Amino acid sequence: MGAIQADVEAIEKDLKQAVKLSLSFYNSIIQLDESERDWFPKYNPVSGSLERIGVLYDKIIATLLLMTDFAISENPNDPVFFTSYFPYIDDPDLKNIMNIVMENTLTQRIDTVPGFTRFSQMVYAQTASNFFNTLIHPEVLEKIGVRCYTPEGLKKRFEIDIFNESGVFESAFTIKITPDLKDPYYKKLLSTEPFQDYIERSLELGVLYRNGKYYTSLSEVNAYSFSIIDNLIQIDPEPERRRFSEKNIYDMYLLYNSLKDSPLSSIECDNGDR
Repeated sequence: MGAIQADVEAIEKDLKQAVKLSLSFYNSIIQLDESERDWFPKYNPVSGSLERIGVLYDKIIATLLLMTDFAISENPNDPVFFTSYFPYIDDPDLKNIMNIVMENTLTQRIDTVPGFTRFSQMVYAQTASNFFNTLIHPEVLEKIGVRCYTPEGLKKRFEIDIFNESGVFESAFTIKITPDLKDPYYKKLLSTEPFQDYIERSLELGVLYRNGKYYTSLSEVNAYSFSIIDNLIQIDPEPERRRFSEKNIYDMYLLYNSLKDSPLSSIECDNGDR
């Protein structure tokens, strides 16, 4: 029995190593900079002949293979159903590389193909919200979770003062989440599988101001969206990159709340009265 267990563990180790290699491969294609290879094909301005093949289609295929759950079987007589990287998203041996690859793909960068991040977010959200992942891996969609509050709603739900100790308005900040949390949405979320024990951790709520509204994400639970807000606080980027990040949060907010199957989810911002 011990020998069988050892063989099983060796196979599992090899499989996880294969997952790491394939993740790294797709990531290298998706993150390929235009200085290394042109995004779009180049044609001769006179003859119209193709001079250089662009990498855009490679990026699209790599994103689909990374974030969708359709499988390609080598044997057409042996169909494969749901196959996805998402079940590994919180695996102790794989979650670090999963987080790096997913964050790279889902967050806007100045050297990213225009519109590509939005495409990646849509593919991720669509797969994360399918029947299989909604039922068995609800944590996948939560990774891009974003909520919206009016100034009044934010104050009622979290008793937050939007000014710092010096009386200066803050456009991005975090607050500690405690077990006596009053907000009905996060309170319900943290009482369901697989998040019940999260409330005992040192969770933080990232808060971002944009166009008169406040957008929030919860550390660990909404890991990918929270990292965007946290980076804005830690790095304080130049205006162009800040606009990219703010648009990322807004796009994730729209996707998450349109796909989240919950009576407390809504595209409308919470004013504290619901």
